[in-house]
Amino acid sequence: MVKIFFVCRRREGLAVSDYRQMVLREHVPLALEHHRTMLRYEINLVAAVPPGAPETVSIPALCFESLADYQNRLYDTEEGHAAIEADAARFMGGADAYLTQEMVLTEGRPRGPIGHRTRGEKTLVLLQTRPGTTAGMLSQALGTLAERDARLVLNPVSRRLSESGPDWNAFIELHDSIGAETVENLAGELVSRVACYPVDEYVEK
Repeated sequence: MVKIFFVCRRREGLAVSDYRQMVLREHVPLALEHHRTMLRYEINLVAAVPPGAPETVSIPALCFESLADYQNRLYDTEEGHAAIEADAARFMGGADAYLTQEMVLTEGRPRGPIGHRTRGEKTLVLLQTRPGTTAGMLSQALGTLAERDARLVLNPVSRRLSESGPDWNAFIELHDSIGAETVENLAGELVSRVACYPVDEYVEK
């Protein structure tokens, strides 16, 4: 299974509140209808952009059996493709895509019913690592947190799929009691840049 993160920007002049409503109420149903090869679908709506971090409003994650299912079999029909593109153009100002492999370090508690905001707090930590840093080194650095009763997921980036965007090397998902500052301290020697986004998570599939 592959997991693709999209770091999304909103269309110029569109309010953040309108963006969120368009995504949850209108875009999600279209995606569920027309992305037939999609195995999982998680929407992460950014609650606040930290100082110095790139501007973004959502960081959805889509899972597929293979990269080919995303690149060659994403849409069920040409009509479905057109419907998705027309809808996204109403609120999307651009997006950077990253291919990752999911490493669940701790499962944590159940995240709640499909389509509803996940209980508790979640932070997405985007990392640029120093040369020579491997996924195994990041996993080992986070190992002390894996004993806690909170969900912790490391998603090392295999490659950037979009032509533009920062060269992020990992997406870390922190739930509940694990703070972003704890991860920054643990992985400090391994990373050169960190962006921490508190998010509202909606598991849609």
